[in-house]
Amino acid sequence: MAQQIRRTTPPSLRRRVSAFINHPTTDLLIMVLIIISVGLIIWEVSLDKGTLLKQDLNLANDLITYLFIIELSLRFYAERRKRRFFRRFWIDILAVLPIFRSLRFLRFLRLLRVFRLGVLLNRRFAAISAAFRKGFGEQVIVFGIILVIILAAAMVLTITEKEHSPLKSFSHALRWSVLSLVAGEPIEETPRSVCGVVVTLSVMLGGLTLFATFTGVITAIVVNRLKGGLEQFEMDLGELNGHTILCGFNRACRLIVEELQTDIPLRRRGIVLVAETDIRQEMEGGHVDLARVFFIQGDWTHPKVLTRCGAERAAIAVVLSDRTRELSDQDRDARTLLAALTLERINPSIFTCAELLNSQNEANLKLAGIDEVIARDKYTGSIIAAGARSLGIVGVLRELLTSKWGNQFFKIEVPEEWTGRPLTEVRDILMDTHHAILVALETPVEGKHTGVTVVNPDLAMVLQPGQILVLIAKEEPRIGKTSARGLWSSPGDDTLENAGG
Repeated sequence: MAQQIRRTTPPSLRRRVSAFINHPTTDLLIMVLIIISVGLIIWEVSLDKGTLLKQDLNLANDLITYLFIIELSLRFYAERRKRRFFRRFWIDILAVLPIFRSLRFLRFLRLLRVFRLGVLLNRRFAAISAAFRKGFGEQVIVFGIILVIILAAAMVLTITEKEHSPLKSFSHALRWSVLSLVAGEPIEETPRSVCGVVVTLSVMLGGLTLFATFTGVITAIVVNRLKGGLEQFEMDLGELNGHTILCGFNRACRLIVEELQTDIPLRRRGIVLVAETDIRQEMEGGHVDLARVFFIQGDWTHPKVLTRCGAERAAIAVVLSDRTRELSDQDRDARTLLAALTLERINPSIFTCAELLNSQNEANLKLAGIDEVIARDKYTGSIIAAGARSLGIVGVLRELLTSKWGNQFFKIEVPEEWTGRPLTEVRDILMDTHHAILVALETPVEGKHTGVTVVNPDLAMVLQPGQILVLIAKEEPRIGKTSARGLWSSPGDDTLENAGG
């Protein structure tokens, strides 16, 4: 798959912190710490007071809490909209409050981390199964609330009940909480302390309310397929920056998403699919990672809809020839042109790739400044003709145009140490050292994403600063400090942001 290149400035400290804190490995570490923390809390409460092990468990939980405070501090620093940080992480802030000695009696608040665990699990395993994912987020919330009520009630009763009460035992209090919540009334023993009475009322009301809510969620799943997904709970569209917008839908849409997600940096920055119909079901299954895909339903030629997609912060836009409407080819191309022009108007620095059905309309897009135009009839006809002329050439093209396997195209900026050297010398180095074939040389044009490309250039040419080598290789060659291909810059004072991971 051909890859574009654009030089960028080094990412800011805030952007690097955001990339680290939203990395999948960081999320996995947070999930492990949450599980350990909840286990330590339950173990600590179940032990008798004054035991040495109880003090050690308390210390270990405090250390984990300090790690959560560091994590929240980094997220606060990386968050551009501070109000959104408090809106998303207020539960996590409550969970770290017991670190202060004056608030140690609120240790049960640490159980609120269960909700964060559910959110992370849902986002990471969103693509496992379409049937399993439907309504999974709502079920996580319901079961999370039930679990917190049960554990918090057992902890409070263990701490507050008198010596002669059977509920002073954590195991007994836990069993009482479960049975009372299911029955909707106290079972066997009635708490005698004031806190115990409050806990009893909370368990009774919580059981009735939450099971009614759970029933409503299941009914909603059966009656009407829930729209949206909890994968956008942890990271909403407002956080995306440097992402890819895919407008319209046809049979190639899934393949395009799979190819884009093969490129790790692009996948982590998120992909927004906008269409006039609900295409979520069409994208389920296969190799599409739905945890990094956002769906918006609306007219993708309208500025308000594209603004909802974060077009002003996006790096790449792909406009497909939409098949969700019964329109003529000319009308489809007209909508493609309208959407591409709107995207360029909203964000002049965006890299726009548009698909046309009729190559006669290509000139209109080129005049409008669209970066890449793919005319389906022209390229399809060229490939068929090439296959007829040269047996087996289609297999070569198939390999070069996919990033999933085999050889592919790479664009590498000329390293400083190669500047002034002839192409014949560079070609030999690429072949002998990096097993790469030089196929073209691109000279950038100021103010444009693409430059002037010369295929099979004269080997007597001397490389100039800023030029780009177009190579064929199985893996991206690592050449000097500028070996990695550039990424599209996003508008604003920062470079691309890792959208949630």
